[in-house]
Amino acid sequence: MAEVSTNEFRPGLKVIIENELCEIVENNFHKPGKGQAVMRVKYKCLLNGRVLDKTFKTGESVEKADISSLEMQYLYKEGNSAIFMNSINYEQIGFDLNLLGSKNLWIKEGETYEIAMWENTLVSVEIDTFAEIAVSETEPGFKGDTSTNTLKSAKLTNGLEVKVPLFIEEGDLIKVDTRTNEYQSRVNK
Repeated sequence: MAEVSTNEFRPGLKVIIENELCEIVENNFHKPGKGQAVMRVKYKCLLNGRVLDKTFKTGESVEKADISSLEMQYLYKEGNSAIFMNSINYEQIGFDLNLLGSKNLWIKEGETYEIAMWENTLVSVEIDTFAEIAVSETEPGFKGDTSTNTLKSAKLTNGLEVKVPLFIEEGDLIKVDTRTNEYQSRVNK
């Protein structure tokens, strides 16, 4: 197993801390007036979402996580599982929808995604930063109500509710930031 020293820590690095898969969120080198220098680390447990702090002595090392990346096609939802198919050997794997978090709103049947796996456990699914999606329900906007940046609620075809400008109507295609679930612009097609 590959070891990573504290001086190699950086945000985004995936390591094994106390037998759990973790991602380093931030790290700070601290040299007190007396005593040994330490590395203060804030990390996130990727399988349960907890964010914890730990202090390591300089020179200590932890195990680097062996994460494999696969290209998989999303097939369908079955109960509380999302079924993906390996693009190489056509093997189908079901993942708990809770592991996908808010990303499960943005995955589309038939699309291919980059899947990160650790010991046959889903770590993450790479989705596009922006998605184009249709508005299924919204209140009508009124002419002349444009003096301020007034927003109204709109329900999207994936069930998500977002705030949009008054000129957006039902059936319009809009661009949404998948990280924040916020309206970006109207798509002209």
